[in-house]
Amino acid sequence: MKEEEMDDFCVKYISAYKASDYGTLKLLLHKKDVQEVYQDRAMLLIDSVCGYFLEKKNPSSELEELSEILINQIIEHSRPKESLIALLEHIERCGLTNKFALMLRLVQKSLKRFDHQKRILSTTWALQSISDITMKLELPDYSGLDEKERILVDSSEENLFIVDFLKQIYLFLEPFISEVCVHTNVLNGFIITKTRHTLQKGILVVFEHPLVYLDLHSTTDSSPKVMKYVRQMIKLLSEVQADFLKLLTYDKVKDPTEEKKKWNLALANLFYLLLCEDVTFYLPLIYSHLYLLECALPFIAELLENSNSMVRLKGLYILQSFMPKIKKESLGFMHFSLQDHSKMYRNLQSTIIYADLQDVRSLALNVYEQYVNLFDVSAQFILLRQVLNVSTHSGLRASCRLDMYQIRRRLMYSLLPRRFLSSAETTRIYEDEFEAARKEEEKRKFEDEDYEVEIRKKILEASLPYVHEKGWSKEALGSGAEEIGYPSTVHGLFPREGLDLALYFYEKCNNNLEPILEDRAKNENLEKLDFFQKSIEDRLRMNIEYIDRWHEALGLFALPQNYPMSIKRLMNLMDDIMHYSGDRSSDVSWYVKRISLGGIYKATELYMLQDYSDDYKNTWLFLQRRLEDGKRLSDCARLGMKAGDYMESTFVTVRNMLGMRQR
Repeated sequence: MKEEEMDDFCVKYISAYKASDYGTLKLLLHKKDVQEVYQDRAMLLIDSVCGYFLEKKNPSSELEELSEILINQIIEHSRPKESLIALLEHIERCGLTNKFALMLRLVQKSLKRFDHQKRILSTTWALQSISDITMKLELPDYSGLDEKERILVDSSEENLFIVDFLKQIYLFLEPFISEVCVHTNVLNGFIITKTRHTLQKGILVVFEHPLVYLDLHSTTDSSPKVMKYVRQMIKLLSEVQADFLKLLTYDKVKDPTEEKKKWNLALANLFYLLLCEDVTFYLPLIYSHLYLLECALPFIAELLENSNSMVRLKGLYILQSFMPKIKKESLGFMHFSLQDHSKMYRNLQSTIIYADLQDVRSLALNVYEQYVNLFDVSAQFILLRQVLNVSTHSGLRASCRLDMYQIRRRLMYSLLPRRFLSSAETTRIYEDEFEAARKEEEKRKFEDEDYEVEIRKKILEASLPYVHEKGWSKEALGSGAEEIGYPSTVHGLFPREGLDLALYFYEKCNNNLEPILEDRAKNENLEKLDFFQKSIEDRLRMNIEYIDRWHEALGLFALPQNYPMSIKRLMNLMDDIMHYSGDRSSDVSWYVKRISLGGIYKATELYMLQDYSDDYKNTWLFLQRRLEDGKRLSDCARLGMKAGDYMESTFVTVRNMLGMRQR
């Protein structure tokens, strides 16, 4: 089919869809070359159908059914990667609406088109997008409610929506997990392991948000509605990881990053459900209670550190579950690390003081008394002294002193002077060390800022060859510094570490492109579309030198805290291309055109990461199709109204495809 015929087909197809003209659609879909159109115009058709459907506030069931049928046909006959990218962009814009279930089914259909090896990465992209939407779920309000009153919240609108949401997530994941179990003996071990790990993380997402913030405690009279799907999700998890304790002990709380903290909350909530709710039949019964408590300590500390009372409550229930299983005064401090106990113990006292619900504070006090009595007298003293030494919060320090009744009265009174002495000496030592460190740091400051800028530039340039081996990292910066005669510790000049190196390369490429654009504008008489295609191709070819590591750079750019710097450099690049193409607009279209072109650039950049064709031939064909789609859609007016949302969803999709999450 010729280009003009394809264009005419798309116009008629989209018009018939919007008018719900089933007769015309039936004729179009029975054309001989319709599959060729699907191959070449998949993203245009998906954008048109999804865009129209999602813009409807209350679409009819007939429109929903028609949209699903049409997109399923496109998915069936198009390139899997292109249809998935288009759907993920729209599922981000869809958000938490009643249309989410349909978009989830379409993404599921698209993923099934990939073979098992390629599906691993594609599933990761999809799960990251779903994860971001999950984080936007509105939570029930438990403020000021006691245990009996919280039962009524179970029928609230927010809670019922969460129940339905979990149902949709379960229906999305279940076929993939069943497939892995069925094909275990057919697929190679690497694919099975990677697939299981990907699906495992997808399941655990919901255990952090929203489940960790819900009241999941069952009583003899009632069980929360959401527990039905919680049990089903745990059953799915058991099929990809039979031994949960292996999962829990492998991912202990050690990493202070925000991403790790949220992952730990999910694991901590899973620990709570296994130990305290009616799902323990999935837990292997071969572990001693002492070993389980040791595994649980970091997770209890994580839960108690959270300001949300429902989260704290789960930590208290876990700790309480061990009390009748371990004999009083049977434990010495040698059983546990000082750091884990100290953090958990501090957070337990903080819960007693600051929890906003009375029943949570009362339970915390009760658990506190039982917990301290598990230790012998010497261990109790060490425990209290450690909290007193490391805590700077006056309320916690006072609470620690007032907890004399937790250990024997005679021992506490004899040790009281030593406690105050130890605290005062430690504080004075810390203050002296801090003052000495501050003075030493002041001596190390650079006095000549121009010299520092020049040194930074030299180090960044020298670090680029090490990116292949060490990535966009402080290790690469350290090696670059040593290359030109500076110590590797000079990477401290770059507080953003690998991001500074990636931004330097990005700006360097942008600067190298500008004379090419200028020469092309003077000496080549090109149509704008051709100018855009050649210019974007020239710029993307500059990334080829580091294509093996470019996904890491894109991941850094797409992080929420780095978004302003990334979007600024992308828009500067688009501004240069538009300027040399002859665009001199000064109205709102100035922004719209650059945002539209930026979206096409980012989509092509992503496509390039997975392109293994000679000289990236498929990438340049993809770029050509996207530019032609943008021209055919003539959608500038719509983009102009939602320009910010458009670019934000593009960056979110980039971040999700690269395994980065916004939290």
